[in-house]
Amino acid sequence: MAASLGELPIVQRAVATGSLCAGVIGVLVGLAVGLVTYPLTAWFAAFEVGFPAALAGALIGLVVGLVLLARRARTRRSGTHDPARPSLPPN
Repeated sequence: MAASLGELPIVQRAVATGSLCAGVIGVLVGLAVGLVTYPLTAWFAAFEVGFPAALAGALIGLVVGLVLLARRARTRRSGTHDPARPSLPPN
């Protein structure tokens, strides 16, 4: 198991980041809606909104991670990326 998020491969890192960010936002929105609607069941509203949001964030993170992986593979395959030489000439 990775000790930190930075040690994960790029796709898993994007999935974890998307899931965590969307899940936290979903839990906070669900909690706010639950507290306004019926405070005794606010914890369930937080779960009811947070869990689907986390799944949606994971799917979005998966797509982003796969795009980044494909872009990285394309850059390596073409051999055009040289960190010492900028891609655009200076003005």
